Formats: sequence, C-alpha cells, structure tokens
Amino acid sequence: MPIRADNATCLEWKNGSRIDVGTSHRGGMLQILHVSEMGKIAAEVPARSREIRIGSFATVHAGQTVFVESTAAGAAGDFFDLVQEADAVRRLGRPLSPHEFKLIFLPRQLRQQYRADPATVLITKELADYFADLEHNHGIKLDAHQRAWYAVTQKKIGPDSMLKEYSSYPEEAFKVSIEGAYFKTQMTNARDARRSEPSRQHLLGHR
Repeated sequence: MPIRADNATCLEWKNGSRIDVGTSHRGGMLQILHVSEMGKIAAEVPARSREIRIGSFATVHAGQTVFVESTAAGAAGDFFDLVQEADAVRRLGRPLSPHEFKLIFLPRQLRQQYRADPATVLITKELADYFADLEHNHGIKLDAHQRAWYAVTQKKIGPDSMLKEYSSYPEEAFKVSIEGAYFKTQMTNARDARRSEPSRQHLLGHR
C-alpha cells in the first residue's frame, strides 16, 4: 500500500489508514492507543496525564484497545490509579468488562540476563532480609546469581531506583523508601558503636 504522508507526527497510507504520534489526542475514533511512560507524565505534568485519561482514552473505538505502559513514579497520580483499579479486579478474580484495564506486570526476576557472579559480591544483612521477605511473603525465590546482580545494581543506582526500575512485585514498584528510614539500622549500629567508645565520645563532646 503506497504511503501518502511520512513525517515526525504522522504515517499515512493511501487507503486512509494512519498512525499519529503526539503528547495528547482528542477527536476522531481510534482503534489502538498506546500511551508510553504515563507514570512519569502523571508525576511531572499531572494536567497532561489528566488530559490523556479524559480526552485520549475517550477517542478509542468501542471494542478496540488502549495500551498504557510505564515505569512507576510514586504512589499517586493517574497511572497509579489505573494500576490500582486493574489490580483490584485481578485480586477479585472476576472477568474484565470491556471498559477495564488488565494488569500485566513484568518483574525483573524473569530477565535471565540479570545475573552476576556471587563470588564477587557481598550480600549485606539488609539485602539478605529483603530476599528472605521476597521468598516467605511473596513466593519469589532468587538464586545466588540473581541476588548478586540485585546487590551490584542497587549499589549503582540506589534503593529507591531499584524499587521502581527493577521491582519484584506490583506493589513494590510504587514504594519510595525514605533515606533516613532505609538506613535506620546502620545509623543505630553506628550510634551503639560510638557509645561503646568513651574516649571517642569524650573528644566529640569537647568539640
């Protein structure tokens, strides 16, 4: 089928079929709508995500499909609400209506390339406790290579980014740790160690 238009925002064929690309959409009757990174949009430009939900979703023809994919960006906003609504239906186990979203979660432990040599990695007590929680409370058992990869990657990007970028289960994607709370155990241990060193404590007191 010959091409009629081919530019940065539109690809149209001679028979009238077309693909449009933009930051929002209103009007017409779409057969397929793909919204990318709605979590980031909702967090940074809430008015735009609201326009997508109210305006763009309404343009999809009855019986057709809306895809919304994103990395989580906080436990609030339109994307968070969509995920919570879809997850509630999943938990109930009832059939979806034609107007509801189906939740599809792709956890990082399914990626076979996310592995590292455990002989070169130190697993802290905090991470060991985290892995134990995954197994006992969520049924997620990681082998030594997966645990090593997680430890290496968390050291690179930090705990908050691990939760949203490489989450293990849906609820975890929306968690945001508070740095003071995350390092509470380490800070407590440091204070206890300092209390056991009277001379050091005395010097600090004179400062």
